[in-house]
Amino acid sequence: MDPVLGITLIGLVICLALMFGGGSGVRPLQWVGKSLVRLVTGALVLFFINLFGGLVDFYLPINIITSAVAGFLGIPGVLVLVLTNVFVLP
Repeated sequence: MDPVLGITLIGLVICLALMFGGGSGVRPLQWVGKSLVRLVTGALVLFFINLFGGLVDFYLPINIITSAVAGFLGIPGVLVLVLTNVFVLP
């Protein structure tokens, strides 16, 4: 394993332990954890849309903006992304 990757993973585990641990100083960091969960959820939704959209030659880019729209807005956000991709971006 690459040393940089190992250090990054250890840092990620420490950050997750601080965010989801049960301490009184953790309360302000909960919104960061919830936001990251929503971003990852949005990226996964876009991944599955691209997986099944590949059958009909449809693709949505997966980046921080589209993941945020899909994660925070849910199904209406995904519909906006699809409609924008179909009608605005030829």
